[in-house]
Amino acid sequence: MGELEGCVLNAEPARQGGRHGRLAVQHGECADVLAVAADGTVLMRNRAMIDMFYGGTEPPASDAAPRREVFRADGITKLPQEQWPLTRALGGESCSLELVVPTEAHPDGLSLEVTARPLTVDGEQVGAVVVFHDLTDVKRAQADLHRSEAELRERERT
Repeated sequence: MGELEGCVLNAEPARQGGRHGRLAVQHGECADVLAVAADGTVLMRNRAMIDMFYGGTEPPASDAAPRREVFRADGITKLPQEQWPLTRALGGESCSLELVVPTEAHPDGLSLEVTARPLTVDGEQVGAVVVFHDLTDVKRAQADLHRSEAELRERERT
């Protein structure tokens, strides 16, 4: 998946005990990463993801999916939880969606490209990895450009 190119994901089988083994995520271009075990336990949540979703406050370890509404890219249509990228990846499906997600730090919502995929070790799914790419500034700049173009066309008509 192109959205995950900036990350190197490496899951190692468990040695002596831990069923989930070790997950290493090396960050390249992707900044906001969440890794969850098949049972929903958070394996890894990086600082950028905590800052984006929780305003810098450390969330409970059990809070893999922040309790909030998630909207389709239009910012109006709610996305049912069974269609959330994390839910789909835990179900064995890879996906990439553009979503709007209100957060503590951004109550009006962040425009995000969210890419999720199952995490497998030795052919067995042990969880899911989700990468969040913030498109908010890009979307804002696009809207400003469209508004400016419309104003220019209106001035040219008069």
